[in-house]
Amino acid sequence: MSFLLAKISFLLLLAAVFGGLFGWWLARRHFEDVTAHHAQLQDEWRQWRSQIERRLGEPTEPDWTPVMQRLGSIERAIGSIRLPAVEPTNLRPVLDAVASIRLPPAQERPPLDLAPVISRMAQLEAAVRGIVIPAPVHTTVAATDLQPLMASLLELQRAVAALRAQQGVGG
Repeated sequence: MSFLLAKISFLLLLAAVFGGLFGWWLARRHFEDVTAHHAQLQDEWRQWRSQIERRLGEPTEPDWTPVMQRLGSIERAIGSIRLPAVEPTNLRPVLDAVASIRLPPAQERPPLDLAPVISRMAQLEAAVRGIVIPAPVHTTVAATDLQPLMASLLELQRAVAALRAQQGVGG
């Protein structure tokens, strides 16, 4: 029986060796070696990447010839424009017209009647004095500032006084 076991073991070992050789032969025949192809792809990738980095690293000057041609044509077009010579402005007629204006003497000017302005100012003053501002109930609002109004009234009084002084001097 041991001979039979040795014989079977030998045949199994022989079948395994022949099966391995047949598998190796089949793999060599039908399949490619991808390690060489992978190494070739990696080399191509490195070359491509180095070329791209080299091109990106080089400063390239843009082509300015079309722009310069257009600018040259615009320059020639502008250079061909001829403007008329500018003559100096003659203000003599205006100055003569202003000099010819004659004001009547103070004796011939009619006196200024400021009575309507003075009466209107008195009415305005009475109306302003009649304004009653109620005190705030529960709020702490500051009193109304009449300073701008007073400044305007003071300006108006000065203007009226100047007109009166001019009337008194003239008449």
